[in-house]
Amino acid sequence: MHVKGAVLVPMAHVHTETRDVLEIAERAGVPAEAVIRIAHRVDDAIIHTAFERRADLLVMGWRGRNETPNTSVGRNVDSIVDRVNCEVLVIQQTGVPPFQRILMPIADPLQTKAAIETARLLATDDSATITVIHVSPPGTPETRRQKLLGALELQLEGVPIEYPGLQGAVTLQEIEAPDVVEAIVAVGADHDCVILGVTRDSWLKQRFFGSKPGQIAERVEPPVILVRPKTGPVKFGLYRALNYLRGGYRRIDPTAEKELQAQGILLPRPVAGAGEPRSSINRGVLLLAGILAIVSAAAMYLGDGGAWTLVGAALFFVALLWFTQLSMAEVARQQPG
Repeated sequence: MHVKGAVLVPMAHVHTETRDVLEIAERAGVPAEAVIRIAHRVDDAIIHTAFERRADLLVMGWRGRNETPNTSVGRNVDSIVDRVNCEVLVIQQTGVPPFQRILMPIADPLQTKAAIETARLLATDDSATITVIHVSPPGTPETRRQKLLGALELQLEGVPIEYPGLQGAVTLQEIEAPDVVEAIVAVGADHDCVILGVTRDSWLKQRFFGSKPGQIAERVEPPVILVRPKTGPVKFGLYRALNYLRGGYRRIDPTAEKELQAQGILLPRPVAGAGEPRSSINRGVLLLAGILAIVSAAAMYLGDGGAWTLVGAALFFVALLWFTQLSMAEVARQQPG
């Protein structure tokens, strides 16, 4: 999928990029198709396309730099990871799988399964090694350390059963260090890639490790891969409802819209008032019919089954007939001839 924002971009350049990607996929024997979207916001376009295609996995490239303040990884990546309803892989564009030595820093045992599945896909073969590390700051209570390590070991015990090819290839290490980033960077120097797992944290918590993925990616030698499990259906449903209420995609700014229209990418907007439906019904009469219907409904409700209820029902029937007569008369006027 190729997404371009609402700016002037030569379409020949876009087609060249997508053609190159399709050729790579063809050489790898992977069926692929190209989708080009013009959108004001890249993240909205990707999320919408993933929903349309019912994607199970979304793979995105990442430069490894976070130039947007108040974000964990970057504005687009943060938005997609937080809102898309499928598993997400964000791969730093500095290395190409498969990898032989994979490092997996784990902060929460719930991250383990998704990270292991990703490592299995990116590993060279059964000889690849996966090193799982947990960084504990000095002074961590022993009971907490043992509880966390026990949970990690429990998660890793099922790996040989679920993934027979990884039997004996996964090792667990605990590292005590005051700086998590420094520890991961130091250990990562001896590996081909670093996989950072992500839990399904609440909206109030920081995604990933807060702002650490960008720090790690900028300083570690091998490429960094971010893994986000599928978003829960309740959370995604709430997002869809909010997105619908705010009107879906944000509007393209007027200047960019004119540029896209000049290129022939967007059609001009219709002139206001042209082709609008017209009616000869007297609005005052229509308003009276509506008021009569409201008054009759109130009379039926307040009458509590008594005389006023019968009066209200009669008035409502009159209002209904009146409205029907007005509508039929207007339809007759609209008929040709």
